[in-house]
Amino acid sequence: MDCEPLLPGWAIALAAAVAFAALARTYRSGPGLLLRLGAIVLLVTMLLNPVRLTQQPSHVRPLVAVVVDSSLSMATDDCPGFPSRYAQALSAVAQLRARLADTHELHVHGLAGSILLPAPPVAPAGDTDFAPLTELLTSPRPQAVVLLSDGADWSDARPEESYIRAKVPLDTVVVGSTRSASNAAVRLAAESASALPGQEVALAAEVTASPDLRGRVVTLKVEAIDEQGAATTLTEQSVTLAAWTRIELTAPVGERRGGRLWRARIDHLPDEVTYLDNESLASTKVVDRDITVLVLEGEPGWDTTFAVRSWRRDRQFNVATLYALGSASWHAGGGTAVPTPLTAAALRGQDVVVLGARVQALVGSGGAAALAAFVDHGGGLLLLGPGPRALAAVDALDPCAWGPGLLTATLTSEGTTAGLLPPGAQVGVSAGAVTELRPQTRLLAGTRAQPLIALRRQGAGWVCSANLLGVWRWQLAPGSQGVEPAERLWRQLLHYLTNAPLGGLRPERTAVTVGEQLTLYVQPDLAEQAVTITDPAGHVTRQEPLKGALQLKIDQAGRWGFRLGADQVVVIASQFQREALEISRDDLRMRRLAERTGGIAGGYDDVARIAERLVASERLGGRVRTSTPMITEPAWFAALLLLLCGEWWWRRRRLGLV
Repeated sequence: MDCEPLLPGWAIALAAAVAFAALARTYRSGPGLLLRLGAIVLLVTMLLNPVRLTQQPSHVRPLVAVVVDSSLSMATDDCPGFPSRYAQALSAVAQLRARLADTHELHVHGLAGSILLPAPPVAPAGDTDFAPLTELLTSPRPQAVVLLSDGADWSDARPEESYIRAKVPLDTVVVGSTRSASNAAVRLAAESASALPGQEVALAAEVTASPDLRGRVVTLKVEAIDEQGAATTLTEQSVTLAAWTRIELTAPVGERRGGRLWRARIDHLPDEVTYLDNESLASTKVVDRDITVLVLEGEPGWDTTFAVRSWRRDRQFNVATLYALGSASWHAGGGTAVPTPLTAAALRGQDVVVLGARVQALVGSGGAAALAAFVDHGGGLLLLGPGPRALAAVDALDPCAWGPGLLTATLTSEGTTAGLLPPGAQVGVSAGAVTELRPQTRLLAGTRAQPLIALRRQGAGWVCSANLLGVWRWQLAPGSQGVEPAERLWRQLLHYLTNAPLGGLRPERTAVTVGEQLTLYVQPDLAEQAVTITDPAGHVTRQEPLKGALQLKIDQAGRWGFRLGADQVVVIASQFQREALEISRDDLRMRRLAERTGGIAGGYDDVARIAERLVASERLGGRVRTSTPMITEPAWFAALLLLLCGEWWWRRRRLGLV
């Protein structure tokens, strides 16, 4: 038996106290005291609602989600009796299926490269990211989740917080050895996927190394590759290996339209687990038009003013603005005036949309839905300033979930992504309170507790939340000390948001990892044409887009070319894997996931114990607990009525009325 109170405990206690006080004032002794006391005790008992607990068979088998880490480190061969960690994990899945098949419904997923797959892939690839584990908590919600992994999570995600709120236990099975790998790798990236003729493109070469190789010196060589494959050296320098080293340089793109290709290489060192990531490619498309930017601001402020000024000083950006002035609006720059509320037609030809504060009237609900579709198909969206926009379709794109109020913070080059600010830059800003960052969000500035600039992919496009006010103070500094960091910040944010080539054919990314799925979006008026695909080996195929998009599995490293009419884009596929740098398993991470969510942490030998716990659990073992209220039985109400009538009769008799 248990109690399920009909009222809050404090309300029942207060009512009982008042009733006993009234009883003490009315009676000192006698049958009346006993009758009213019995009525009060009985009424309090009924308010506590005693229930009868029973166990009944469940007509629906409980759901258990099993997730197999399918990242590259799981291909490591260090499990006795198995060819790889991945094979050991799949063997553990077979054990779970055999034990739970009769009592539970099992859904088995793969987890690779920030994507939760409907089934484990044939071979592991990509980096581990535990953030997608939160996707399992949507309907139908499992009653338990079992994760089989070596524990290496490069995303710094905290899915356990969502599991705690959902009250879903997460059991973990760790596989693999604690030994380290020996590897060095380089990754080359271009600052922007598009450039104008005559510009210079910023390149960044990131060199990483496993702990045993740090301190060694290698040669880094960065070259420009022409259409015939000939190489021209841009830089050749010595680099002392460390956990992470970034080398920045610029490369001219010339006047000719079309793709540009660069390659970075480092020396091969003895005993590396792979040499595939000792070379990396990057590309940019030279276009013959500006990047179009549309700024909508309902409450013009200094930050918006200086940001627009910074963009207009860069000849690559063509900026149009729409400001609210009371019930009217004011348009400047661009071609034709932008209508209010915003329409899908007004977004055609735009590359980036910037939303400031109080833009509900300028955007409208129809414009918000059009913005969501605009981002999905490769557009960039910059949310300038803290707080939600009070537009459901826009707020759903925001990387940040907001709380009330503003906080003070400091924006500094030490706390931002390299290249976003010059060294030593620092300014005080105001920022909105953020309750959480949405899954797959990349932090460009600030901390996860207080994010200042957050970037998140949505479809083929990007959404950036610039959660800060006060950057304009930099522009008031004398000389270039304030202008340079502020203008670099605003320009770099737009470059992040245009990290897809402009034109009728837009890939969701211009740099992918072998084994990943690539989506290319096709301009609606070109959707009936076939796309010509050239793989790194030179083989040419043609594929028809489906519903305005083309999907392709990238299975080779190197330069992939795509052509649609006059539009041509290049996508670089690399073998660079962070997990090849450090493959030792992380028992502490896996144990923390399990213990914080109420699950079991163990190894391969503990799979049977985890399965038995799932079977034996009252909540998961195929039975449900039901509670039947006891106060609905007539005897309770009859006893209460009898006591009240008896006390009423006694009082009337004492007064001589009967």
